[in-house]
Amino acid sequence: MGKLTKEKLLNRKIFESIDLSIITDKQMNEINDIIEVYDTKTIKNRLVNIRDFILYGVDDNWLGRLKTITDVLKNDVTSDYALEIRYGKDNVDTIKNTFKSKYGITKDKFIEKYGEMEGPKKWEEYKIKSKTPWGLEACIEKYGEMEGPKKWEERLNKKIKTMSERKKLKPYKNGRTLQEYQNRYGIEEGFTRWYNRNQKQSYRFSKDYYVDNYGVELGEVRWLEYCKSMDKCSLPNFIIRYGDDLGKSKYDEYVNKIRFSEHNRYYSKISQELFWVLYNKINEGKNLIKFAELNGEQFFYPNKQWRRVFPVDFKLGKKIIEFDGDYWHNREDIKIIDKKKEEYLHSKGYSIFRVLESEYRNNNGLIIEKCLSFINNK
Repeated sequence: MGKLTKEKLLNRKIFESIDLSIITDKQMNEINDIIEVYDTKTIKNRLVNIRDFILYGVDDNWLGRLKTITDVLKNDVTSDYALEIRYGKDNVDTIKNTFKSKYGITKDKFIEKYGEMEGPKKWEEYKIKSKTPWGLEACIEKYGEMEGPKKWEERLNKKIKTMSERKKLKPYKNGRTLQEYQNRYGIEEGFTRWYNRNQKQSYRFSKDYYVDNYGVELGEVRWLEYCKSMDKCSLPNFIIRYGDDLGKSKYDEYVNKIRFSEHNRYYSKISQELFWVLYNKINEGKNLIKFAELNGEQFFYPNKQWRRVFPVDFKLGKKIIEFDGDYWHNREDIKIIDKKKEEYLHSKGYSIFRVLESEYRNNNGLIIEKCLSFINNK
């Protein structure tokens, strides 16, 4: 990607509709200062603010405004103070009217949602609830110029502490993996919720979604735009950017970084028990063995895209052992995946031996012998 410069920043898509010639030399210098303060990843979150500074003629100390937005206004987006920082004092009324027309909640909307009988009651409840003061301006109005900012700071610290404590109680990585769903909802319900979510996600990034939401013609265009944006993450694109050897290495790093967590993944402890026994009994080729607890599972990418991943449980050379849990591998959807995986692996010259969990529990000695015989049979 290279070092981020103001030229690269102002060439972003978000600035396409803005006449950049209106930016003064002082503002250009401030853009350089902003880039120095915020790293490449963080600057993405500041582009909207910089665009608004240009669009609304907010020309007083951009860097200071960005720091205020970052440090103070994280939870305050609608007060006059927040709007003045983001859009300039002269634009506050205009922005407030825009927000009101776009996001305003009215009695008619409640009646439309809850009906003639319940709507007015819900509206009155909402009005009482919405009067709860929040934001720096509300604190100053309630507690005065001296105590107001202190109360506001206390509220922010309390909220941050509450969020951090909440994370300690629920230390999930991202709330989206199968293991995390099962931890919260149990084995069966967790799998059902995780599977349903994945089905929705698959639809969200499909052509059907774009056609359903934007019509046939516009949907086709937006779908192609999405496909083009995803192409930048493909192996050919990495090779173009970095060359053959470095491109493949960078692509592997990228895949490992953003691979979906459900493939990273939910191996059973009993399968690792078997694989450690095999590892200790095998003399030749130990350095080629791969399984989860030893050095991570082996992943195959049949479509050369990180979203299509086939993990295998145990691999040594061209020999693969798959440990099938009684619950998971009796499901019809998992059987379909297993069949596709086997077809792909056979096409690549791999031999596969499947171990059933129930058989291993009943006679682990026999299964260990069969596995060793499969591995040693050349």
